Amino acid sequence: MSIAIAAILLLVGLLNFYPVIGAVGAARLAALYGLPIEGPDLAILMRHRALLFGLVGAFIVSAAFAPGLRVPAFIAGFVSMGGFIWIARSEGTYGRHIRKVVIADIAGSAALLVAAALHVLETCLI
Repeated sequence: MSIAIAAILLLVGLLNFYPVIGAVGAARLAALYGLPIEGPDLAILMRHRALLFGLVGAFIVSAAFAPGLRVPAFIAGFVSMGGFIWIARSEGTYGRHIRKVVIADIAGSAALLVAAALHVLETCLI
């Protein structure tokens, strides 16, 4: 089970880490989200957001190799992805680029739920 948990954490961590490519600049962010990043203030906020996703992703990847970090990584992943899903849905409508992120976060959350269940089973069996 531990290998399956680690593999899922690696995949979910990389999914969360991917947006860090937007930290290099507004043009990359615009391509990533399909939105114009107009003005330096929005660029700063979005680039910082990309860095924070990088931190969440790196933390989840780290938990694949450090079982003691798994519970906090599950929580961070659920809060991050679940929060995005909730915010997107609370707006009611969104474009196709955001829809892709919502779908990815739903899939990532489902995978993380499987890893968390396996972790609970593994912990109870030891």
